[in-house]
Amino acid sequence: MLESFKYFIKRYKLYIFLALAINIPIILICTIRTNYEIISKGDTVEFTSVVDIENDYNEEGSFSTIYVMDIEKSTPLMNLIAKYDNEMEISYIEEYENVLSDLESYFAGKLMYTSSVNEAIISAYTLAKEDNTDIKLDYTFDGYYITYRNKDSEYKIGDNILSIKRALKDENDNYLYDNNSNLIYSDEYKIGSNEYLEYVKSPRVNDIWYIQESNKVNSDYTVNKLDSYKTITLKKGDTFSLYPISKVNLDNTSPKIKFNTNTIGGPSGGLLQTLSIYNKLTNFDYTRGLKIAGTGTINSTTYKIGAIGGIKEKIPTAIDDGVDIFFCPKANYNEAYLKYESIKNHDRMKLVEVETLMDAINYLKEVSL
Repeated sequence: MLESFKYFIKRYKLYIFLALAINIPIILICTIRTNYEIISKGDTVEFTSVVDIENDYNEEGSFSTIYVMDIEKSTPLMNLIAKYDNEMEISYIEEYENVLSDLESYFAGKLMYTSSVNEAIISAYTLAKEDNTDIKLDYTFDGYYITYRNKDSEYKIGDNILSIKRALKDENDNYLYDNNSNLIYSDEYKIGSNEYLEYVKSPRVNDIWYIQESNKVNSDYTVNKLDSYKTITLKKGDTFSLYPISKVNLDNTSPKIKFNTNTIGGPSGGLLQTLSIYNKLTNFDYTRGLKIAGTGTINSTTYKIGAIGGIKEKIPTAIDDGVDIFFCPKANYNEAYLKYESIKNHDRMKLVEVETLMDAINYLKEVSL
């Protein structure tokens, strides 16, 4: 057997060499992972398939969220294709961005989506309640959760900031010390206080965070907290992302709202989620029989619409899927408009700039059909 194998190799070595020379590079460019990320067109998902509200209101049109495909650590072949495809966007993943495991990234995405869902519920019910006092919503603010961390940080994805103490400074922005050369700190400010909300949004070196650890998002969009706690002092160079999460008591909400299982991650569907819920709480059909989509985060306190990523891929996705109206955050509008203008037959979809939730609602109320 060995002699036969040697004979085969010797006789066909040229063909074997050519086969390896051709196929090994192909295998490599198709399998090696690089430090690049590709964003490409995704799809639209009608929000009516995600949420149910117990009332008799019907809508003739629809509200849709839009997602994009995000490929991290793409292969050389993928990168080559993306470079020459104007419906794809390729970018280098900086070292500081490449710190989360796949499991951490998944958990962070679920946290951001949970934040988006709860902000949408609170925004829609609070606004609708102004015209209908029978509408009820029971919720409590649960704190800010960490959704991104830098390498070797003490905190983890899912950590919930329970309270904050701030190192005090004088009028010249110099730290204050006691007689033993220890930093002087403020009182401990817990979740819900004005100081907590101020300090968590503007963290600085030497702030002290008291944290409770978490490990998953539950099916009712609450977060499972562990019985483990830690105290962290922020250091120079610490980077992180924070998302607010509230706990909505669905049993004490009227009309009842139910979310179906879905695979949409991230916070960018907040605006359209809010519009869809709000539309089901009013006696006016804001869809007007139209297919409405868009993107943007939602803030339940200010009703402000926040910027998102992947806007250049969401515009052609919406046009291809027959969307009539696309709402775009003001912060993304210039980039979105350039992409919109470059697409043939783009005028079959209206691109609408919005800065607040009321901008979108007023536009739908007044739009000419």
